[in-house]
Amino acid sequence: MSDEGCKTLFIGIDLEESLKTEIGRYAESLKKMALKGKWKDPDNYHITIKYLGNTELEKLEKLEEVLRGVKAISFSLSISGLRAFMKNEKTKVVYLGLKGDTDALNSVYSQVEVVAMSIGFKGERRGYTPHITLGNDISFEMGIEDIEAEAEKPEFQEIEVRSITLFESKREDNRRVYVPLKEFEI
Repeated sequence: MSDEGCKTLFIGIDLEESLKTEIGRYAESLKKMALKGKWKDPDNYHITIKYLGNTELEKLEKLEEVLRGVKAISFSLSISGLRAFMKNEKTKVVYLGLKGDTDALNSVYSQVEVVAMSIGFKGERRGYTPHITLGNDISFEMGIEDIEAEAEKPEFQEIEVRSITLFESKREDNRRVYVPLKEFEI
């Protein structure tokens, strides 16, 4: 599939600007301890539910239609601490873990997975680990547990989830930006 007539899409939970700012301050403190890495722009902080990839524009209308069917009672999440996804003993992704009503979040994830597959998107083979990515390929001199122990411990505000968002991922001015296209109340 060519990139013309396509958008790179994902479904996620957008965060309040004030929380993005809080997380950004925390990430700045972590950067001072990092040797290298690619850190996310605070404007791009979100909770991914499903990455869709390059999506033909003709599929957008059907996608929006099926996403309107995802329903849940609004729920709350909170940040549970600093974590990392590892690959070959190297930190691949540094992220903030989530706790709270994860059963409701998993229900939303399962519904999104089913409706996306019903219109031709591939199912996820890995398990779902809800998180907020801070950066990729980050190197620290010490382990992530030691970094978390040494870093300042902010009190992050709660995340009230009342909707999911269809985002477009694109490059603007030589940086990655995530543009909310449409919000769906759950």
